[in-house]
Amino acid sequence: FVVAIFICQGMIFTIIGQKYAAAQPVFMLLMFDSVKTLIMETTTYGIAIKKRTSWNLWISFAATVINIGLCFILIPQYGIIGAGYGIFVSALVQLIVSSIVATKFYNMIKDLKKTIISLTLIATVCILNTFIFQSLVYTAITTSLLLIAFVFMYRKDLIYIYKLVKQLGLKNQKKLMKFV
Repeated sequence: FVVAIFICQGMIFTIIGQKYAAAQPVFMLLMFDSVKTLIMETTTYGIAIKKRTSWNLWISFAATVINIGLCFILIPQYGIIGAGYGIFVSALVQLIVSSIVATKFYNMIKDLKKTIISLTLIATVCILNTFIFQSLVYTAITTSLLLIAFVFMYRKDLIYIYKLVKQLGLKNQKKLMKFV
């Protein structure tokens, strides 16, 4: 998901027009908030299971305070990029704190090491985009390294999916699509 958005952001900004071109350096920083929400759907399930949803309120409130504070500090000096970093840092804090709290109630994280590495890679790409968004070469190198890292980390899962697809065969595409 992140890789596809990272690769296609130039096309996205071509479609939406030059009017929004100033937002491209912070695009991935802002997209991290959506990625955070997607990840939190899984990692924070323990809060809902134990019916401790007030934790979500307090963690969201703290993230909002962090965002406002960082924006207050960073926007005068860095403008839109400062705002992007404020949103990025508050989203990252919210994801980490919510996941830690939820894990205390019910652990939904199968492999903590892979989760941390994946999150670090995604966050790094979002930060790097601020500097390399205009360079096709650097974007291609970053994308290639990111894909290699993810394929290496999740190779067992990819092999499992490949074997499953091979086992089901092309005749059972409808069954496969229901499974996925």
